[in-house]
Amino acid sequence: MLAGGSVLGARPAGATVSAGDGLVASSACGSVVLSGSAWLGGDGVDVFSNGDDAGTGNSCGGISYVNGIVSGLEWQCVELVDRLYLTRGWIAKTWFGNGADMYATAPSNLAKQPQGSISFLSPGDVISYQSPGGVEPGHAGIVNTVTPISLGRYLVQLIQQNGFLSTSGILSDGTLTMTTPWVSGFPVIGVIHHPGATAPAGRPANLLANASFENDVTTGWTTLNSPGGTVQELARKASGLPEGDNLLELSTSRVNGSVYQDVPVSLQPEESYTFSVWARANAAARESICVVLWGLGSGAQHGQTCASVGSTWRLVSAPYDVSANGLTKLRAQVYLLTPGLRLDLIGASLLDDALANASFENDATSGWNFLAHGGTVQGAAEKASGLPEGGNVLALSTTRPNGSVYQDVPVNLAPGESYTFTIWARVNASKTENLCVDLWGIGSSAQHGQTCTSVGSAWKLVSAPYDVSETGLTKLRAQVYLLTTGLHVELTGASVTDDGLENAGYENDVATGWALLDAPGGTMQELAVQTPGLPEGDNLLELSTTRAGGSVYQDVPVNLETGQSYTFSIWARANASTAESICVVLWGLGSGIQKGQTCTKVRSAWTLVSAPYDVSANGLTRLRAQVYLVTPGLRLDLVGASLGGAR
Repeated sequence: MLAGGSVLGARPAGATVSAGDGLVASSACGSVVLSGSAWLGGDGVDVFSNGDDAGTGNSCGGISYVNGIVSGLEWQCVELVDRLYLTRGWIAKTWFGNGADMYATAPSNLAKQPQGSISFLSPGDVISYQSPGGVEPGHAGIVNTVTPISLGRYLVQLIQQNGFLSTSGILSDGTLTMTTPWVSGFPVIGVIHHPGATAPAGRPANLLANASFENDVTTGWTTLNSPGGTVQELARKASGLPEGDNLLELSTSRVNGSVYQDVPVSLQPEESYTFSVWARANAAARESICVVLWGLGSGAQHGQTCASVGSTWRLVSAPYDVSANGLTKLRAQVYLLTPGLRLDLIGASLLDDALANASFENDATSGWNFLAHGGTVQGAAEKASGLPEGGNVLALSTTRPNGSVYQDVPVNLAPGESYTFTIWARVNASKTENLCVDLWGIGSSAQHGQTCTSVGSAWKLVSAPYDVSETGLTKLRAQVYLLTTGLHVELTGASVTDDGLENAGYENDVATGWALLDAPGGTMQELAVQTPGLPEGDNLLELSTTRAGGSVYQDVPVNLETGQSYTFSIWARANASTAESICVVLWGLGSGIQKGQTCTKVRSAWTLVSAPYDVSANGLTRLRAQVYLVTPGLRLDLVGASLGGAR
């Protein structure tokens, strides 16, 4: 069969398609509906309208050619595939078949992976579908963008001809689930990779746009007035911030005025997300606020943390554990409960916790397992007050040392990758509990990173970094061991994050992935060493420079998109009684250059320093996470680097 036919649904042949159908339609057959320069990073081909035949197996035109080779019937879905692949030189002759045939008839030089075993998707790859009910003629789409959103989960956007111009799906655990309703009923057969296709290099971005209000803009954020009230906002530069140089200044004339941002994402029960933001009252009086994370769609759910903030900066986080179906977007929202005062916000982030029931909301422990080690471990999810985030805890006790709670996350680990498991812990008594927070890589062998500490009645955030150094590992295990028996330990706000950097915790006494940059006329020195008493893990990077401006950095290849937000965070301390001046900088590099930075002084106590960066230019193809040493002759210690959001 000539590369052509693709019936996209139960539509009568020749039926007129209106704009309201969401299908690409035009009054003129062959009208360009998307320029080739507007997709695949400018390397696409024009997408044409099938006119009044859009969405059917009928072709409004004749036969198209590329350099004398047939690319298909004008303008069916598979014609776009053939024309792109012939134009790019990825195939040398016609790729025959309907949309459902593309997988079976793919040229021998193209690698394939079936649904259920799709290890990655790359822009330019082809997705082959069957028609609803698993029959011919099916459909075909071309991957345009692949955006990491959490461990092993990717948001995928596709472009197609003779159908919805743009559709989206989620790739997770080898399966592509299409979320655009029009195509969600078409069973995915598999992916055909173009020559040279590679797994996406980028790591999870903050899901929010313009999260740190850089460039003095509020793009992406919307104010919502309370009945009879008015909310005012202003993004501006300011000094003395916990990160960056910009803030969002808000005020409301009535209680419950708010600011929010919506993020489209297909939510699934037991997924967990956290919305965090730095807040302070811009006055001597305290301000009452509620930070809320909504799941919206066919219904509505939310998680929230309400707090009173004063003139010092406070990080407020709202956890949300999904427990309903049919929810298609997240809403990150901050409510102002005290009218007439000015509230400042900075450093917002919305991250997928990569764990099920990460905050034990809804009094559920689904996804978590208990391991007794010869004794008995008891655990129950319950409501509690005075928490660092949300309103639920996991109450845990063990009758023998090393009783534990854990959760496994399937992910194909690669040497050099770095992850961090973080959880809040306290003892519901006057005594102290010794515990170990571990993050394991498990598969053909096992390795781990851990942080062991003691916790009392005050909440303590404990983080375990893990730098992967072996192959054949197929899952992460986030685990908390109780070393003291008979005590009532409470846990909340768990998360596992991809640090987005190689060797982010300097584990294994190596600095692989990091590069030194000498200041003019100066020399940088580095040493990765094992040291006790760190804020996380057991290793640090020790640095010194003989001239001001020496630095250490790591580049991460990622196609940056305007509106995305990233944060580079790292723990730092001066290894002496003298304060050390440093600048933590996150660059966007490529055809241009941009940056976000935080300059500060660090002393002998560990300080978490974060540099936010809101992307506002095109053509940037890598991030550079960099730490500059401004004070020569001193030793600076670094640990726990990450590219992600507020923590």
